[in-house]
Amino acid sequence: ETIKLIQKIKVSFEKKILSVEKLNKKRLQKSLVTEKAIKKDQIIKKKFLSIKRPGYGLEPKMLNKISNFRASRDIKAGVVLKSSMIKSKWKKLL
Repeated sequence: ETIKLIQKIKVSFEKKILSVEKLNKKRLQKSLVTEKAIKKDQIIKKKFLSIKRPGYGLEPKMLNKISNFRASRDIKAGVVLKSSMIKSKWKKLL
């Protein structure tokens, strides 16, 4: 009986992410954002990018992976960077 009670208590303390928390997580995460306009086929350099909120694009940890790849299209300044904007043979990494 004691073991069953302990199992019930253990299960009831498991952390579950609420839908409100998921929404906040997206808003609070950060993304890579273009600091200046990048032309199609131009090599993307670290100095062209910054890290800002919200987190709807590529994560900041991708910065080193995508630098020196080429832009697949013209990208305006201040745009949240997405994997579709980058030319790469290694799309699976993004």
